[in-house]
Amino acid sequence: MKLQQTIMQLQTEQTQLMTSLGITQAKLAPFSAQLGAFMQELVFDCDISLEDVKKSLQLKTEYLEVHG
Repeated sequence: MKLQQTIMQLQTEQTQLMTSLGITQAKLAPFSAQLGAFMQELVFDCDISLEDVKKSLQLKTEYLEVHG
Protein backbone atom coordinates (compact mmCIF):
# COMPACT_ATOMS: atom_id res chain seq x y z
CA MET A 1 0.00 0.00 0.00
CA LYS A 2 2.83 2.42 0.84
CA LEU A 3 4.45 1.80 -2.54
CA GLN A 4 1.18 2.60 -4.29
CA GLN A 5 0.82 5.83 -2.30
CA THR A 6 4.39 6.80 -3.15
CA ILE A 7 3.80 6.16 -6.85
CA MET A 8 0.61 8.24 -6.78
CA GLN A 9 2.44 11.08 -5.01
CA LEU A 10 5.24 10.84 -7.55
CA GLN A 11 2.80 11.02 -10.46
CA THR A 12 1.14 14.11 -8.98
CA GLU A 13 4.47 15.86 -8.48
CA GLN A 14 5.63 14.86 -11.95
CA THR A 15 2.45 16.28 -13.51
CA GLN A 16 2.86 19.54 -11.59
CA LEU A 17 6.50 19.83 -12.60
CA MET A 18 5.78 19.07 -16.24
CA THR A 19 2.90 21.57 -16.33
CA SER A 20 5.04 24.31 -14.80
CA LEU A 21 7.66 23.71 -17.51
CA GLY A 22 5.11 23.58 -20.32
CA ILE A 23 5.86 19.93 -21.09
CA THR A 24 2.83 18.11 -22.44
CA GLN A 25 2.18 14.43 -23.07
CA ALA A 26 2.49 15.19 -26.79
CA LYS A 27 6.04 16.48 -26.26
CA LEU A 28 6.92 13.34 -24.28
CA ALA A 29 5.51 10.91 -26.85
CA PRO A 30 8.74 10.67 -28.89
CA PHE A 31 10.60 9.68 -25.71
CA SER A 32 8.05 7.16 -24.45
CA ALA A 33 10.22 4.13 -25.26
CA GLN A 34 13.09 5.42 -23.12
CA LEU A 35 10.93 6.82 -20.31
CA GLY A 36 8.65 3.79 -20.16
CA ALA A 37 11.48 1.47 -19.23
CA PHE A 38 12.70 3.93 -16.62
CA MET A 39 9.27 4.22 -14.99
CA GLN A 40 8.81 0.44 -15.06
CA GLU A 41 12.05 0.07 -13.12
CA LEU A 42 10.73 2.47 -10.46
CA VAL A 43 7.57 0.43 -10.00
CA PHE A 44 9.45 -2.82 -9.35
CA ASP A 45 12.37 -1.47 -7.32
CA CYS A 46 11.05 -1.23 -3.76
CA ASP A 47 14.46 -0.20 -2.40
CA ILE A 48 14.34 3.19 -4.11
CA SER A 49 13.40 6.17 -1.96
CA LEU A 50 11.06 8.99 -2.88
CA GLU A 51 14.02 11.38 -2.78
CA ASP A 52 15.88 9.16 -5.28
CA VAL A 53 12.86 9.25 -7.56
CA LYS A 54 12.56 13.03 -7.30
CA LYS A 55 16.24 13.47 -8.13
CA SER A 56 15.97 11.10 -11.07
CA LEU A 57 12.92 12.95 -12.41
CA GLN A 58 14.75 16.23 -12.01
CA LEU A 59 17.65 14.90 -14.07
CA LYS A 60 15.29 13.53 -16.74
CA THR A 61 13.45 16.86 -16.86
CA GLU A 62 16.70 18.77 -17.26
CA TYR A 63 17.67 16.42 -20.08
CA LEU A 64 14.35 16.96 -21.85
CA GLU A 65 14.67 20.73 -21.48
CA VAL A 66 18.09 20.70 -23.10
CA HIS A 67 17.57 17.98 -25.73
CA GLY A 68 13.79 17.74 -26.11
